[in-house]
Amino acid sequence: VVGRDAPDACAMPDWGEDALKLWTATDEASCDKWRAEKLASWEKEGSALKDKYPTREELDAWMAKQTQGIKDKTLALRTNPRVFFEVSIDGEPAGRIVMQLRKDKVPKTAENFRALCTGEKGF
Repeated sequence: VVGRDAPDACAMPDWGEDALKLWTATDEASCDKWRAEKLASWEKEGSALKDKYPTREELDAWMAKQTQGIKDKTLALRTNPRVFFEVSIDGEPAGRIVMQLRKDKVPKTAENFRALCTGEKGF
């Protein structure tokens, strides 16, 4: 399939309400600051950005794509599950080892390890 109805191999994830809560006002402010810096750079005489994106619409579309990519990568990391091991030495609590499972990179391995840690599959 070609054209507007073609499936997008790089489609944006459909983040749920819980995941979107992990995108903070600080994150949004960082993106706003970056956009303002790029706009200021684009408006300068002889700007390489203006050569690449001659119209404001093209610049805005590029900036929207870049900031959405950052948001997607950030939420992918923040929504990964975490597991932990309680460590004891000679019967005394020594602390906790917390690991983030990269379900965004290795979903099956992350799920299998999570199930092993929780004991939910009888391991």
